[in-house]
Amino acid sequence: AHQREKLAEVRAAKVAVLLSPAGGGKTFLAIQRLLEELRGDAGAVVLFAARNTALALFACKWLVAASKKAAAHVVDRVHVLVEPFEDGPQRVSVDGRRLVLDAVGEEVVKYALIVVDEAHHLVGDATLHKQLEAIDAASSKLLFLGDASQATATLAKDAIARSLVELPQDQEVVEATLSEVVRSTKRIVAGAAAFQLEAGRKAETETHAASVGPPLVARIFNLADGEDTYEHYAREVVEALSAVQ
Repeated sequence: AHQREKLAEVRAAKVAVLLSPAGGGKTFLAIQRLLEELRGDAGAVVLFAARNTALALFACKWLVAASKKAAAHVVDRVHVLVEPFEDGPQRVSVDGRRLVLDAVGEEVVKYALIVVDEAHHLVGDATLHKQLEAIDAASSKLLFLGDASQATATLAKDAIARSLVELPQDQEVVEATLSEVVRSTKRIVAGAAAFQLEAGRKAETETHAASVGPPLVARIFNLADGEDTYEHYAREVVEALSAVQ
């Protein structure tokens, strides 16, 4: 019910910023918005922008799953924009059981909806700003997704949107906040709150789940001189997962 309420808020806006802590369902909600645009207009093309290809393909995979029988036709009208952003938008298509990307090239596309995921990491990104300007993003419906726990306390509510797209001064930017974490237990949500920035704590994050979950066990370890940080961290993660199992 909480997600449906926030979906209605961003649906009604031409430009919206959706904030949520990790696990609140902001990408899931964005997928519903993309599907609404694709189903509402058989000629609509949408764009999903994210820093990395894996995240973009993750969203496309769920678009395919949610669209069921019309999967191949729906994904044909989905483009992605990933780093390096200067390469421009790419088409998504289904090749057997795989999703593949191909450059859009010089074709001019009018996007019905543009979603920018993890926008809190992209504030002021000059290369992305230039690409969004090139595709005239200001004339499309826009939805920016951000993590409320990682957004700085001093960031104005419309700063994320305006730092990436040149919007008219009188353009309203609607902000909606998902405050219920769906995928985590009560203990995980409480533990994560200690690491949130002030803006995230103000969101009064809570968990939708009834499960308290097993106790959280901290793993503290030292690195030897010259030791590979990532290899050691990965080893600790595997041991932590084994302990939980």
